[in-house]
Amino acid sequence: MTVHVLRPDESAFSINRQVALVGFSLRGEEVRLFDIDDFDNLPLAQTDMVVGGIGVVRRAFKRLGLEAPVIDSVPQTMAELAGRKIWRCPIIDARHAVERGASLFIKPLPAQLKQFTGQPLRQFSDLLPTSHLPDDTIVECAELTPFASEYRAFVMHGEIIGLRHYSGDYLTFPDTSFIREAVAKYHDAPAGYALDVGVAEDGRTLLVEVNDGYAIGSYGLPPLRYAALIAARWEELRHRP
Repeated sequence: MTVHVLRPDESAFSINRQVALVGFSLRGEEVRLFDIDDFDNLPLAQTDMVVGGIGVVRRAFKRLGLEAPVIDSVPQTMAELAGRKIWRCPIIDARHAVERGASLFIKPLPAQLKQFTGQPLRQFSDLLPTSHLPDDTIVECAELTPFASEYRAFVMHGEIIGLRHYSGDYLTFPDTSFIREAVAKYHDAPAGYALDVGVAEDGRTLLVEVNDGYAIGSYGLPPLRYAALIAARWEELRHRP
């Protein structure tokens, strides 16, 4: 097996590729770097893996004949753990809500993650980054919940292998029993995924979202564990019916 890693550069998310490069090298895998312009000529064997952003990895899935997975950002079995209303609607409805003075958070549907970056909407200027989207574009909306801090739990085969802070106050720590409960409730979880949780201003720990493990940010997870999680998810995708 060869692990093809998109060559690290100066971009903000390049650190994930660097961590993967170190992790897979420590695992003893053959690691090769590639440039995005060379992707179409990349020699890919069925046992190979590709590490990069979501768009790059999904292009690799297509070349390898693998179906790109789609998981809900808040799985149905975990909905009560979100602690806020979550719904889907045409983006025109979200735009009108903001014009009426409402505040909410919008993001793309799970199958369209590259469409735009999820963001809070509080005022008219917040609508500008998504102004190019047609009015009938369906988006996922949530009540805007301020978080004092946010942490990412990394889960592989149902086991929490890391917990990393990524936003807000480092010392506002989430309820670890809540995280264990969330993992237990995710009955059809991928072999590798990230579980993001936030501590609300009233002290409650709430589910922010889950992210598939085939292309996620490392957020400081040790390289070996990061590589193991990505590999576990790829292995699962190769063998699913």
